Amino acid sequence: MHVTLHITTGCNLNCRYCYSPPTSRNDMSQQTAFQAIDFISENYPVNTGIIFFGGEPLLKKDLIRETIAYSHTKLRIRN
Repeated sequence: MHVTLHITTGCNLNCRYCYSPPTSRNDMSQQTAFQAIDFISENYPVNTGIIFFGGEPLLKKDLIRETIAYSHTKLRIRN
C-alpha cells in the first residue's frame, strides 16, 4: 500500500502543459503531516510507502525530511 501526501500546491515552474494552473499556494503543516503518519502507523502497519506529491514537493523539502524522520521513529517504536 502507498499513501500520498499532497504537501503543497506551490510550484516554482510555469509549464504550459501543467494540469494545475498557478493558484494561491497552500502548504501542508508539520502537524498535519505527522497526524497522517500516526494514522498510517496505526492502520497500515507493514509495507506502507509514502509518496510526497504537490505542485513541486521539493519546495517543502524540510517538511519531507521531518516527516521521514518522524516515520522512522514510529517504526522504531513498533519494532
